[in-house]
Amino acid sequence: MKLLNISLILSLFLLVSCGTSSKKLQNPDEFPEIRDSDFVPPSPVTLNPVTDFYELEEGDKEFKQTLGGETLSIQPNDATEVVIDSDNPINQILGSCYTNNFAKAFSISDKVFRKYKKHPSYWNSIGTCYLLKGERKKALLYYNKSRESNVNFAPPVNNLGVILQQQGKDQRALKAYKSAAELASFSLTPLYNQGQLYLKYGLIDNAKKVFKTILGKNGEDKGALNALGYIHLVEGSYNEAIGYYSKLDRDDYKNASIGLNVVVTLMKLNKVSNARDVFGQIPANSSEYYSKVQSQLARMK
Repeated sequence: MKLLNISLILSLFLLVSCGTSSKKLQNPDEFPEIRDSDFVPPSPVTLNPVTDFYELEEGDKEFKQTLGGETLSIQPNDATEVVIDSDNPINQILGSCYTNNFAKAFSISDKVFRKYKKHPSYWNSIGTCYLLKGERKKALLYYNKSRESNVNFAPPVNNLGVILQQQGKDQRALKAYKSAAELASFSLTPLYNQGQLYLKYGLIDNAKKVFKTILGKNGEDKGALNALGYIHLVEGSYNEAIGYYSKLDRDDYKNASIGLNVVVTLMKLNKVSNARDVFGQIPANSSEYYSKVQSQLARMK
């Protein structure tokens, strides 16, 4: 510390000497834009163990519900606008990255570095930005930095699972999701990611249990409602399937991955008029599934 002070004094002495050799400083307030407070580091923001993921506001309900604060498994839509407009810079970073505005995201992260450098959410959000950019190695670096900030912080563990799943290492990914769920028992994201892996391998009973657990924590979770509707459709329990699908907003049916399954369920229940009504909301696409549903619906009376 003494060496630093001596260096600072010498630097100031040289600056003053150079200045006074030609012209004296007439006005001590010649640089009013520079204040003493500029040299005082901001108070660091630390982890809030209650919110754990992000301090989302009431208006961010859709984002919290759809993304669980940080998941990469479900892509946000209109929710990103809410998050970008949030006063929370970490939410702004994530929202900007999900809309591919990486320049804005990294600009925000630079501005708030001194304040948030000890907060694991800060490093996790940057990792997510890099993963969305397709730069996995950098994402891995920042996720590990987030874990170093707080070893019990769940989001980077979940997101490491996402990377493993993208690499085809599903068993290790599942282990990461389970670890994240244990670290944050109130979080829905790691549970959702477990559920979609179980569905991938046809482990219906495991998936059903996970998605029902999610609905027990949030009865309006769209991902879980859609998943359980699909599971009951596959099982042939059409009344149960439509019961879950009916809890979704009609606008959700415009998403072909949801709407086409709703149409099939309604056809199985011989509700042809309703099926045609839902099918009419779905934008036409070139998928084989869309063509098959369209063909089957056309043959029904």
